[in-house]
Amino acid sequence: MEQYLHVIRVQDEKEKVTLTSMYLSEDAKLWCCTRVAGDESLGRPKIESWERLKKELKNQFLPRNTSWIARDKLKKLKHTGSVRAYVKEFTSLMLSISNISEEDKLHNFMSGLQ
Repeated sequence: MEQYLHVIRVQDEKEKVTLTSMYLSEDAKLWCCTRVAGDESLGRPKIESWERLKKELKNQFLPRNTSWIARDKLKKLKHTGSVRAYVKEFTSLMLSISNISEEDKLHNFMSGLQ
């Protein structure tokens, strides 16, 4: 979503929130509609900034220990099929681990290779 908002050059925080909410689906869409209605009825401040929306979505839909889960998977990750599949899985795990050094990334990557 951030890439899309960047490409279409959306700068306004409220507009980012509005556009993003239009693209939500299933549980996320239901959560958003319920949250907006709840904000109005409970007198909570509306979600009007992009950073707050991202934080609220992560709190609602990501497990609290996402980084730990990814680190456990990284320890078990082994190159058994194609290099492309290994790189894809490794890269995906890195998206969930924000505080890993480049040296540790390289070490983990090399350790999993055949």
